[in-house]
This record gives sequence, C-alpha cells and structure tokens, in this order.
Amino acid sequence: MFEPLDQITLARAHRDEIDRDLAHRALLRSFPDHSIGRVIRAAAGQALIRAGETLAGLPHRSPSPAATPPAIATTR
Repeated sequence: MFEPLDQITLARAHRDEIDRDLAHRALLRSFPDHSIGRVIRAAAGQALIRAGETLAGLPHRSPSPAATPPAIATTR
C-alpha cells in the first residue's frame, strides 16, 4: 500500500517541520499583543483542521453562525 520512507525523505520532512516551527515562533514574536497572537493561532489551527479534513476526504464543516462576522452594509 504505502512505500517505506527512506532516511533522506524522513530527514527532509523533519527539517521542514523545524523550519515551519521556527517561522511560526518568529511570527508570534513579531506580534507582542496577546490578542493578535491568539487570532493568528486560531487561524492556523483552522487551516490545519481544514487540511486534515481534506487529506482524510471528509467534507469541510461550516463555521457556526456565531463565528461568522456580520455583513458590512455598503451604500452607493
């Protein structure tokens, strides 16, 4: 079914994971306000959930109505 991963592939995946972690930490440090950091972490978490659902072949869950911001009225 799946081919075993060789050592080079595993090393590259580990390096990529470390690079993503360092970039994430740098991004959070660049926003010292904790509320902004929470928003960024929440958005990243939602992106990971959607990616996992896609990989698993699951339908995406729609956000709850309470999480949806109200529409902005525009006038012309």
